[in-house]
Amino acid sequence: MRFLFFLLYIFVFQPTSLAQDASPYFASNPALTPDGQTLIYSYDGDLWRASVAGGVSARITSMQGNSTNPRVSPDGKWLAFSNSQLGNADVYVMPLQGGDIKRLTYHSTNDMVDSWSWDNKTIYFTSSRYSRMSEYKISRNGGTPQRVFSDNM
Repeated sequence: MRFLFFLLYIFVFQPTSLAQDASPYFASNPALTPDGQTLIYSYDGDLWRASVAGGVSARITSMQGNSTNPRVSPDGKWLAFSNSQLGNADVYVMPLQGGDIKRLTYHSTNDMVDSWSWDNKTIYFTSSRYSRMSEYKISRNGGTPQRVFSDNM
């Protein structure tokens, strides 16, 4: 009987002793802004922003599918990422401070964002187009993706 009262006390009157940490458990794909003050990461299918000093995170995207591979442009103004809202991952871009999200690729294979060019105009991504993995690039404004490496390698 004492054991029963002990369990009742533990589970009913001491809920804080069983509280769990509320920090994100499966945060992935971290990326820092160029100034090193903000962390962009993927969590629960969306992209989030948090100060490296700590504090509250803010959701950046709220799209169907999974948003992954966030990459901030070298000037800190643009965010490129991959999202799978239509079944496969495509490349998207948006202003880092918020605004319209623009889809850049429309291929049936996965296009995974890798990096930016130093002039902030080109996004590099990996894709398995044409039955082989290769690196591609596309303008921040859209257009036709171009393969970075030739077939003669």
